[in-house]
Amino acid sequence: MQRGGFFYKKLQYKMVRRIKPPEEEEKKQGMLYIVSTPIGNDEDISFRALRVLKNCDLVVCEEAKPAIKLLRKNNLSCEIEELNEQNEEKKTQDIIALLEEGKRLALISDCGTPVFADPGFLLVKTAIRRNYHIEVVPGASSLMAAIVRSGFSLNTFLYAGFLSRNSEDRMWQLKHLRDEKRTVVLMEAPYRLMGVLEAAAKLMPNRRAYIGCNLTMHFETNHYGTFSELFDKFKDLKFKGEFVIVFEGNYFTESRDREFKPRPRFGGDRDRRDFKPRDRDSRDRDSRGGRDSRGGRDSRDRPPRDRDSRGGKGSQDRDTRGRDSRDRDSRDRSSRDRDSRGDRGPRDRNSRDKDSRDRGSKGRGSKFKKSE
Repeated sequence: MQRGGFFYKKLQYKMVRRIKPPEEEEKKQGMLYIVSTPIGNDEDISFRALRVLKNCDLVVCEEAKPAIKLLRKNNLSCEIEELNEQNEEKKTQDIIALLEEGKRLALISDCGTPVFADPGFLLVKTAIRRNYHIEVVPGASSLMAAIVRSGFSLNTFLYAGFLSRNSEDRMWQLKHLRDEKRTVVLMEAPYRLMGVLEAAAKLMPNRRAYIGCNLTMHFETNHYGTFSELFDKFKDLKFKGEFVIVFEGNYFTESRDREFKPRPRFGGDRDRRDFKPRDRDSRDRDSRGGRDSRGGRDSRDRPPRDRDSRGGKGSQDRDTRGRDSRDRDSRDRSSRDRDSRGDRGPRDRNSRDKDSRDRGSKGRGSKFKKSE
């Protein structure tokens, strides 16, 4: 086609953009999944957890044996890398390098939720610092199962974790937990159960507690009672297995020598127990609208003060006002009496006296007649 001596050809350009699926995009950026595993019952694993384990490139586990058992149970196969207390610092850097390559990693523990009283904290912290994608796949939890099963208050609770292996340190920890007002949850190794119960029975023998053994399993057992009762009970049971201890808070403290926090010296809010209870005189004073007595004397011993001493009118003025009000009332009554008699006013006082004298004189004259 020619216009003005120039030829041009109409060309059509077609823009084609390839949209990558979300899986490839996540794989390029790298993804760390924190996957919860069953705590005893193999049927507690979720469909989401199975999908993540199936599509991941590497499974980071605490120990290889439980991880292989879990994968075989669900017909899965994947590469495994161990991450435990012995090699956590060294392996963390190697795993972070895999995330930089765009790998999809799944972090699991032997049972329950990873990082919760298990290795993996350093890995998650490093991944957050370097802005890698992290996704949590929740699941079964022995902590929540024990709290719900205990029957104690769930408004607030304290997870104290694992106690110390040293008996003296364990006793010191339980001594501080004795005065805790919230529900307390403890977890301990199976072979240290009797040590914990013995120390708790000495410090708080009458405290109610719950022990859940082998939770979610078909041979699960639950035990209730005081610490002294549970200690005597487990002496004969010779229990070996996983357990969780939950005991109620100390609503009414059993320790008489409990030390409270010192009062703040430089202002600020003070705790409720720092305020002294009010005495009876202060309540009576507030009900009368009075002010605090500076000398600390009893309000009943204080002599009454005259109003003249405070710059007001004296008691004589009050008496005068009282008489005036009584006079007004008497006048009002007299006016009402006059209206009831037909607008006849009250008789004069002098007239009443004159009538009485006249009646008296007539009577005396009739009785004592004067002789002429």
